[in-house]
Amino acid sequence: MSFTRSEVKELRKDLEAFLSTYKGKYELRLKNAKFGVSTTFQLEVLKETIDKNGKVKYPTEYKAYLDYAFIHELPKEVLNKEFKLSGKTYKILGYKSKARKYSILYSENGKEYVASPSYIKRFIQKAFPELSL
Repeated sequence: MSFTRSEVKELRKDLEAFLSTYKGKYELRLKNAKFGVSTTFQLEVLKETIDKNGKVKYPTEYKAYLDYAFIHELPKEVLNKEFKLSGKTYKILGYKSKARKYSILYSENGKEYVASPSYIKRFIQKAFPELSL
């Protein structure tokens, strides 16, 4: 039995709602569905990201941002800080070192996306004018 794209979208919403109950304790990511003979989802489970003192325990992308942000002249200070632009809440989450074009991981109103460093740089310049880029 194979799922249609609309069925997968509904299933994804249900799975994201279920996984949100574990937010803060574990970092859980539901990756894109793959269609073929069968439809598959990938669930990525990382170690705890926030300890009892509220400190981040550096998941892979978080640490990669700290290591590689200078390549794209992105400030480290904005990592994991929420900022508002045009009524939406954004948060820079990390750097995907294997991605060539869309390497910055960010969230917009709680939903995760990837973007190019130049796109994120424009956001940062508008949200944090005191930082010189």
